[in-house]
Amino acid sequence: MIRTILTGIFAIILQALCAQTRGPFPVISDPDGTLSVKQGFVEVSFGSLYYEEIGEGEPLIFIHSHPFTHHLWDAQLHYFAANYRVIRYDLRGYGSSTSQMEYIQFTHAEDLMHLMHALAIDKAHIVGVSTGGSIVADMIAWCPEKVSTAVIVNGYISKDK
Repeated sequence: MIRTILTGIFAIILQALCAQTRGPFPVISDPDGTLSVKQGFVEVSFGSLYYEEIGEGEPLIFIHSHPFTHHLWDAQLHYFAANYRVIRYDLRGYGSSTSQMEYIQFTHAEDLMHLMHALAIDKAHIVGVSTGGSIVADMIAWCPEKVSTAVIVNGYISKDK
């Protein structure tokens, strides 16, 4: 089952990446209108992260790539909300999250851990593309107990534990 889920996620990610150059493809809507998107901000050191969440079940966190925002995952939001608690957010320096400041040292993985803590998430399925994939890799290296499953598309491990 996990393999089927991951294969489906990977196919949807590839469609989303292709859509960035071809133009957007239709967002899968909530047919009965029962799901609503919760929006908010989570405080991190010297800033805040904008996030959206929808659905119930096991947490599934989507992390965008540079130079995009949480909107990279528009097509996946409602699709996966039927079975998961889906969270997507803007990395620090992107979209509605706090801008990066030259003199502030932080890691995106630490920001993700703050987000998970603030949203009472002990463990999550995490999907990341490019920069987001590197953040997923860092999470696996630094705190594997927080990662149920991971999908990394074009990411790398940036630091040692």
